[in-house]
Amino acid sequence: MRRHRSWMAWIRNRFQLPAILVALQQAQAGIHVHIPWRLPSHVPSGYRRAGAPPPEPPKGSDMRRHLTWICLSLLLPLSACSSSSSEKTVPDFKQNPNPKQVYQLTLTIANAPGPFASVEGFMQFDVGTPECLPPPRENGGHLWPTPTETIPFVWTRVSDTQYTGVVYIDGMIDEDYYGRGMCRWKLMQARAALKATGAKRETRFVPNIYPEKLIAQQAESTYLLREDYPRYSEAASEEPVSYGLTDRSKMAHLRDDELFTITLTPKAATP
Repeated sequence: MRRHRSWMAWIRNRFQLPAILVALQQAQAGIHVHIPWRLPSHVPSGYRRAGAPPPEPPKGSDMRRHLTWICLSLLLPLSACSSSSSEKTVPDFKQNPNPKQVYQLTLTIANAPGPFASVEGFMQFDVGTPECLPPPRENGGHLWPTPTETIPFVWTRVSDTQYTGVVYIDGMIDEDYYGRGMCRWKLMQARAALKATGAKRETRFVPNIYPEKLIAQQAESTYLLREDYPRYSEAASEEPVSYGLTDRSKMAHLRDDELFTITLTPKAATP
C-alpha cells in the first residue's frame, strides 16, 4: 500500500496535476493561463529514497483505479464549466407585435375516416445567424444551442373539412440579444396539429408547410394513413404522432382508400 501511495504521488507530480487543476480553474474564471503540459525528464528525489530506483507502477486493478482517479481529477473542473454555462440567463426574445409579411393559410381535409375536434396551429422560428451567439468557450466547449421560439396561431373553422389561419414570416424581432451582433430570426415552418377528439392517447396528425412555399403561394399536401385515426391499434407510444409524407410516390404500395390528405394552401394577406 505504501508503494502504491508513493507511486500515486509520483504520477501526480510527473503530470503536474495540481498546476493543471489550478490553471483550469483560472480558465473557468476567464483568466488567460498557460497549462504546463511539459513533462519533467526525471523523477524528483523527494518521491524516492536517495539512490533508490523509482517505485514500481501498480498493476491490474490498482493501475486502473489510479488512472481513473487521474482522469476524474482532470474532468471535474470541465464539468463545472459546463454546469455554470447552463445557468446563464436566457435573453428575453421578443415577438413582433406588427408583422408585415402575412399569409392566410387554408387547411383542407380530404378522405379522412372521421372528424377532427382538435385543430391547433404553430409557427417555429430559429435564429439563422449563428455568428451572433456566444462562443463555445462560454458553453463548456460546445456550440451554443440555436435559439428556437414557437408561436401558436388559431385555426378558424369554416366547415368539418376546412379551416383558415394567419401566419407570418417576420414573427420575431431581430436584435442584438447576446452583445455580439444582430440575431436574425427565420421562420422554419408553419404546422397544424389535429386530433380526433383531443384525448391524450389519440394520434396527433402534423402536416406542415415551409416558408419557401408560403412566399411562392404554393399548396402543400400531406398524405397520412387512415388506420392511424383515431389511434393505430398497435401504437406503442402514449402520444403517437404522424407527420405523413408529401411525396405520394413514396407510398405507392398503398391504395388511395388507405390514405387521407391534409392540404395547406397559402395566400398573401394584408397586415
